[in-house]
Amino acid sequence: MRPRNAFKKRLLHSKLRSKRAPTGLNANPSAANKARDVLNVAKNDLSRVAQSFDRLREEEKAKLEQSLDEQTREYTLKLLELELRAQDKLENRESDFFEEEKARFSKAYREKPEQELRTQSDIVNERCVSLPSAVALSC
Repeated sequence: MRPRNAFKKRLLHSKLRSKRAPTGLNANPSAANKARDVLNVAKNDLSRVAQSFDRLREEEKAKLEQSLDEQTREYTLKLLELELRAQDKLENRESDFFEEEKARFSKAYREKPEQELRTQSDIVNERCVSLPSAVALSC
């Protein structure tokens, strides 16, 4: 910030001097030609400084834009990575959920026929016990 303030002070000082110069020239017309040359040089110097300042400002702007673009790309990639991770986690949870549900239903459907088979076996065994001995041997 200090170089910028120093630059502003010099610019203001030059501006004030150029405003005072015509009043001094009215008092001494012979110095007008010499002063005109000095003023033209000062004007050219100020124009070059202004052009340099504009060029530097444009360079800094380009650097800043490039930096912002890089950060945008960086954060976009990070966001995509997080999104993919979240999607994977969600898919894994869904997959786990469906696997658990499938196992639970399979177990329930398996247990029902097994229970029915046990019940039928018990019924058959009870009938075999209550039948006369000759028929019971065939069981």
